[in-house]
Amino acid sequence: MERPNIKHLFDTQLLSEKTKKHLQNVYYEMTIGLLVTALSCFVGQYMIELLSVLFIPLCIAQLGLIIYMVYSNSHNKHSYFYAFTALEGLTLTPLVHTANIIDNTIVFTALTTTIITFGSFSYLSLKTNKRSVLYFGGILASILFTLTIMSLVNLFLHSELLFKIELYLGLGLFCMYIIYDTQLVIKEADDGKYDVIKHAMTFYLDFINVFIRILIILMRNKNNKKKK
Repeated sequence: MERPNIKHLFDTQLLSEKTKKHLQNVYYEMTIGLLVTALSCFVGQYMIELLSVLFIPLCIAQLGLIIYMVYSNSHNKHSYFYAFTALEGLTLTPLVHTANIIDNTIVFTALTTTIITFGSFSYLSLKTNKRSVLYFGGILASILFTLTIMSLVNLFLHSELLFKIELYLGLGLFCMYIIYDTQLVIKEADDGKYDVIKHAMTFYLDFINVFIRILIILMRNKNNKKKK
């Protein structure tokens, strides 16, 4: 990833028309991707047992698609993006299905909360003219790497404390990533890099990661209330 130039630290210029148009295209593609995910997740509710068997192969397929979209110079990546979002809906199906069993209002509440959260942090980032947040990219990446390792280790330890740290710190981290990624997309657009699908994928992953964590938190809270 290109290192941000020091001149962006004090850049207070308003968004150019080209950048605004690019952001509109990016948010449009992200929205279409989320709708594809929702539809795929709905269809997946009717094949829960099959998806349990295919979960790992689906994740591997997703990994291949995201690597291609990130590193490919081709701008014709729409079909790959939509394929990824469809697969994401299928991999989310077991979690959403479990949430509906606990309480059929949890998913709607999590989705609404995620939309408000994503919108709020995006608005905050868009209204922040300075690009100083770009210099926190290394810190955010380090925290993400640490949380990933922690999550893998906890597959064997089954520690409730580690799980809570990963859950809540991860939620905060991806909220910060919304601000960071918005500023990064603006910078790249200002530099003439208009990769709509790559940027839509960036925002899409931020949204999904926030949604998953909020959904799990709501599920755990509901279960704890039932136990009491």
